[in-house]
Amino acid sequence: MPQEVEFNIVTQETQSFLIEIRISKDSNSSRIRRRLSVQFYPDTLQDYLERWQQDFQFVVNSGRTGRRRPVVENNPQIIDNEDDDNAFEVDTLDDNNSNNCWESYQRLTNELNNWLNSGEDWTKVRDWLTKYLDQSEPEIRVTIQTDDLILKQLPWQAWDLFSQHYSQAEIAISPPEYEPPEGWEKIRRHPQVRILVILGSDENISLDEDSKLLNRVREHGATLTFLPKPTLDELKNLLAEPAEPKGWNIIFYAGHSETNDEGKGVLHLNNQESITINDIKEPLEVAIQNGLYLAIFNSCDGLGIAAQLAELRLPQSIVMKEEIDNQMAINFLKYFLDSFSRNEPLFISVGNARKYLDKTYNNSGQFPGGHWLPVIVPNPAVPLATWKDFLSESELSRKWRIFLIIGGIIGVLGLPLSLLYEFGWDKAIFYAKLYPHIILYPLFMFWAALWLVYKGFTQIINRSARGLQLGILAMLAISVVLLVIEMSGSNMFLLELNKTAQASIDLSTFNKNTIADIQKIPKDILDTQKIFQKDHIVISKAVLEESLSNYIALKKDNQIPEEQAKGFHKLMEIGLDYPTTWKEQKNWSSLSRVLYGYTFWAITFTGLSFFVLWVQNQDPRKFYNQIRYFKYLVFAQVMVVFWIPFRLYYVIKTKNIVFGYYGLQWVRQLDPFVYIVIGILFLSTLYQTVQQKHKYWMIIITIVAIVVSLWIGYGLTDVLDRAFFVNTSNEGTWIVFPLLTAVAIYLFFNYQDK
Repeated sequence: MPQEVEFNIVTQETQSFLIEIRISKDSNSSRIRRRLSVQFYPDTLQDYLERWQQDFQFVVNSGRTGRRRPVVENNPQIIDNEDDDNAFEVDTLDDNNSNNCWESYQRLTNELNNWLNSGEDWTKVRDWLTKYLDQSEPEIRVTIQTDDLILKQLPWQAWDLFSQHYSQAEIAISPPEYEPPEGWEKIRRHPQVRILVILGSDENISLDEDSKLLNRVREHGATLTFLPKPTLDELKNLLAEPAEPKGWNIIFYAGHSETNDEGKGVLHLNNQESITINDIKEPLEVAIQNGLYLAIFNSCDGLGIAAQLAELRLPQSIVMKEEIDNQMAINFLKYFLDSFSRNEPLFISVGNARKYLDKTYNNSGQFPGGHWLPVIVPNPAVPLATWKDFLSESELSRKWRIFLIIGGIIGVLGLPLSLLYEFGWDKAIFYAKLYPHIILYPLFMFWAALWLVYKGFTQIINRSARGLQLGILAMLAISVVLLVIEMSGSNMFLLELNKTAQASIDLSTFNKNTIADIQKIPKDILDTQKIFQKDHIVISKAVLEESLSNYIALKKDNQIPEEQAKGFHKLMEIGLDYPTTWKEQKNWSSLSRVLYGYTFWAITFTGLSFFVLWVQNQDPRKFYNQIRYFKYLVFAQVMVVFWIPFRLYYVIKTKNIVFGYYGLQWVRQLDPFVYIVIGILFLSTLYQTVQQKHKYWMIIITIVAIVVSLWIGYGLTDVLDRAFFVNTSNEGTWIVFPLLTAVAIYLFFNYQDK
């Protein structure tokens, strides 16, 4: 848990500061509070600060790349320093000041440490912090609560206590008194993080990079509204216009800004118009009431802006303490957004960006001390938010939900209902026993897999991402190709033929041995005189079903040797061979063939979709809740894995009964592909599970599911046959499967809720 340190500093009449120090963790289990007086900062510290500010401002302005420009005179609230003899004049400064910036930086940090490490009172402060702060804690939030401008401007990060012992500490500043915004309840959530981007005056600078960086966060669930060079009225309307009832989570400003001599923040909205925060006070108050949480001013000299926003009780703001170089501002934004959109805490995100500025710019040839400039100005009365605290999980649109619900119902119930409609109850039960992997499995478990995949998909924030959509389209294309292969091959299902299906085939198509074997079919199975007509063999749906029913009855009683059954198997192979027998025929296909194809496609596409969904798991920024997404996928895949026993029953038992296949003879068309895909998915699931810390119990679930499904499919085929499928006499046992699935899903969701 992060540690929090608050320095509440109040100026006393005795030229000293009264400091109240509060040290705490996120929980209430460890809270420390101390109060004491410390000496006022020396005049030399203020002098060194002002000298560094002058030198730093010169360095920035020497390249004309600072995000500050001369104040426009058309706003009476803004004070023009034109007549001030002490006003800063870039052109009159000695060029040596550029080199002196590093020296003034060193003098300032040395003097700051001299003050903070001097005297008995500051020693007590240092001892308290050393005693209670945890060096191993990855996040330490330090807030300087004061109204003193010098204390706000000082580089507290340079205190050697922090720089040498607690480098992870991030320093914020805030007023000594605070309260939550009026009507505050909680952080406002939306399906997308709502950001208003204000691009102000860009004189001598470019804001294109700011726009590009901000546009990238769309991938992580942001919707942005850009307002380039607005007028005051345009800005007011967008801040609090009724057309935006949802409100804004974040306001971002880039362009020129400064703090005037009255301590007011000045925004140069365009090349003609400049305003202070007071000019937009009422719209900002409305925006805060509507959920505005964070304001980021990637512009110069923002302490005046932050102070006015704090008066409005804005929960959080980020500003630059001094004038900042354009490229530095861009780099800060880049690294801040990268961390914050990864759901890193606000303090850590600013700290990560600061570390980059320190490494890149804090040297004698660049901008010494420039890494001090970004600062968080929090409202301690409001909890800190992460990126995903702005996001609320969202379902698909109603249109898509209706479409998917209908598609799912057809995939689960369509084929069983069509069998009942076309062939009646007895035949539907018979087909279900023969082909449980395509008729019963959807009723037993596939519905759960569909539901879990849908729930996992809705955890993805940006469901319109190009990579995701292309992946889904690719899997869709592959599943359609597999469907075409499946529907145009041999080993058809009886249910694909309608009641009146009949085909006449020239005997010259077959070799003599095949014809002889068919003619030897025992009459207890089929009277072959019904199918041989001169030089043709006539095969009908009725003949195939009669033969199969008789064969199953004889085989059950062990009344037929396999040698005599050879002709029967040849007949079934021919009768259920699409290319040879049915491709050129007319009026033979059943409605159930269409729904069988749809069910096959639905199962195939669902299985293939895991490849796309697992790829998304590499980046936690893509999800509302990555752990929940992971669990949905694992449980969905377990439901798909339990398709294996149903499929193995079909290839081992049904194909043996219908076609007489043994060993590897059942391998046809897509069977190798199916098991390769399942194997790859199994390995990918194990890999993804290992990547999830403290989730090793998911590995156990996955391995157990694979082992049990293979054991049932291969080792207990005869048990399945007698208990559930072809040789069962009690179809009521089928209710066991959906009940077990429902219980598993209930327990899963109950666990999720907890």
